[in-house]
Amino acid sequence: NYLDNIDNIKKNNVITNLEYSVKFNENNYFSIISEQSKISKNDVIDIVEMEKVRGTYKIEKLKNMIIITSDMAIYNNLDYFTTFYKNVQINYPEHFITSDKLIFDPKKNTIKISENVIYDGIYGNIKTDNIEINLVTNKIDLYMNKPNDKVEITKSQKNVIY
Repeated sequence: NYLDNIDNIKKNNVITNLEYSVKFNENNYFSIISEQSKISKNDVIDIVEMEKVRGTYKIEKLKNMIIITSDMAIYNNLDYFTTFYKNVQINYPEHFITSDKLIFDPKKNTIKISENVIYDGIYGNIKTDNIEINLVTNKIDLYMNKPNDKVEITKSQKNVIY
């Protein structure tokens, strides 16, 4: 049956525990692993649709790795551009961020975190529409989509000095 053959082809196109690692230089690297992946090919690039994803980014200036997890991601095998989405969590010691979307752009050396962003750190909590991190300068921009909206900052009570 033709339809059974299509289902078998789709099942055979799924790869479990797929991992990509990219070393940008001696001290900077990015790796991404997924429980299940599907590769779509065209003439130039492979686009990888990933489920249950864990990304690790290590840069020279930071002592620890940035760990990114999400339910889904799309990874471009040519330029390493990666979009994480659905239940995105970013972990860095003493910093935890949740959002609906994260874009890693290695050409611009940026991470852009957007859509329902909540930051929880040692100094307090932040609710914002966007966090953009420049991975070269470590500059962090927080901003809202609408000019009249305000970033919400709540200081942590545990760090108050009496």
